[in-house]
Amino acid sequence: MESILHSLGVDPGAIVGQALALAVMLWALNRFVFGKVGTLIEERRREIEERNRRLAEKETGMARLEAEARHRVDRIEIEAQSRIREAIEEANAVRERVIAQARKDAARELELARRSIQLEKERAIQEMQGAVADLAIMAAGQILGENLDNVRNRKMVDDLIRCIPNAS
Repeated sequence: MESILHSLGVDPGAIVGQALALAVMLWALNRFVFGKVGTLIEERRREIEERNRRLAEKETGMARLEAEARHRVDRIEIEAQSRIREAIEEANAVRERVIAQARKDAARELELARRSIQLEKERAIQEMQGAVADLAIMAAGQILGENLDNVRNRKMVDDLIRCIPNAS
């Protein structure tokens, strides 16, 4: 076999030497290079896992904060709607009180106006009765051609007017 290897130009001693050199080189690479690279790769993997874990925690925290914020906003909206409803109800109650007071005031003013009209009507009737009495006395005096006693005549006319049915 050695002759076959020589005829092919292969030196078995060189192959063994190269194999030993390769083994030494692999051992040195493993010890000094691959070990450190492996350690660096492992540290990097741990860093990435730690970052991923922190990111997941932050995402969970953010989701929790977002849910809390959404809950607060919902509560604020409900409270705002409640306050708006209360304000509307209060405004309606105030409006009803104002309308009731306005109606009451209008009824009072109307009653005062009616009383005032009635008083004015009564005064006007009294003035008219007095004027009619004076005219009747003057007409009777001219018809009779004499001046009658004013006090006595006034009493007669007033009695006559009272007997006439009241036109009011």
